Amino acid sequence: MLKKIAFLYFFQCTILFIGFSQTDTIFLKNPSFEGIPRTGLMPKGWTNCNENPEKLPDVHPSGVHGVNKRAVHGDTYMALLTAENGEVERISQELTSPLKAEQCYFFKLSLCRTSQYKSMTRILVEAKDYSTPIKLTIWGSNDACQKAEKLAESNPVYNTNWLDFVFTFQPKKAYKYLMLEAGSDEGVLSTTNGHVLIDNATPITPLSCDSLEQWSINDPNNLYGNFQNSQNLILHDEALRADPKGGRAIYYNQALSAAEQTSAIQAIQLFAKRYPKRKANVIIEEATKKAGKISKKALVNALNELGVAGAAYTISVYRG
Repeated sequence: MLKKIAFLYFFQCTILFIGFSQTDTIFLKNPSFEGIPRTGLMPKGWTNCNENPEKLPDVHPSGVHGVNKRAVHGDTYMALLTAENGEVERISQELTSPLKAEQCYFFKLSLCRTSQYKSMTRILVEAKDYSTPIKLTIWGSNDACQKAEKLAESNPVYNTNWLDFVFTFQPKKAYKYLMLEAGSDEGVLSTTNGHVLIDNATPITPLSCDSLEQWSINDPNNLYGNFQNSQNLILHDEALRADPKGGRAIYYNQALSAAEQTSAIQAIQLFAKRYPKRKANVIIEEATKKAGKISKKALVNALNELGVAGAAYTISVYRG
C-alpha cells in the first residue's frame, strides 16, 4: 500500500513535468529563508516590500512573539503579517530567469501558523495577538515590489503543523520578479491581525498546461476556482480515487514519509470539498492496535486543523 501512494504521486508529477529540461526550471535564491532568527531582519536573497520600509518581516524561530516552532527545512523560516490598520507584509525576489508568458508552472511552499503570535502595534504600542489564519498571495511583476499579476492564492492557513501547499499558475505576461504577500488581495485594506509562516520553497518548474486543464478548467464542480488561482491540483486524481462507491480508498499510516502523509491529508480535504454529501474512505494499516490508534489520532488532528469535519470521512483501522 505504501508503494502505491508513492507511485501514484510520482507518476502524476512525471506526466506533468515531462518534456522540460532542468534549464527551464527557475531556482530561487535562499528558498528556505535561512537567516539570523530575529525580528526585523530580512534573509539574504529576499527584498522587503512593505509600504512602511522601516517595518521588516520576521525570521523565526526567534523566541520573540511566542514563536518557537522548528523549521521544516534548514534552521529558519519567514513570518508575514497582516494588521487591522491595513498594513500587509510582502517580500519579493528577482528570479534567476523570468517566468514565461502563457507557460504553466508548478510551485510548492510549506505553510503553517502558530496558535499564538504576539506583536507590538505602532499606534497603541502594545502587544496584540496576530494568530488569525490568513491566506498567502503570489504575484508576478517586472519591478521588485509591484503587484502586476496575481498568479495564485492559497486557502486560509489554519494548520499549526507544517503542510505543503501546491500552487500552479499560468502568467499572462513574462515576469522577472516573484512576490509573496500576506493575506488576500480583495481590493480592501486588511482588517485582520493575522500571520502565515513560510518555509521550504521549491524551484518553479514548468509543466504541461494540457495536463492541468484536465484537472482544473474542466472540473465540473469548480473545485479550484479559475486556473490562475488553482491549488493542490497534483492531488486531484488521488482525491477522486477515494470514492467509497468505487471501492477505492486513501491509505495512511506511520510508515509514510512526511510528504506522503501530507498528500493523503490533502486528498481527504479535496474530496470533502468536491463531494460534500459523500464520505472519503480512509484506511489505516498498522502492525499493532496501539499504532493504529496513534495514526488515527494524528490524522484526525491534522484534518481538524484544516477544518475538515469528521462527517466528511470514514476511517477504518486494520492490522497488517
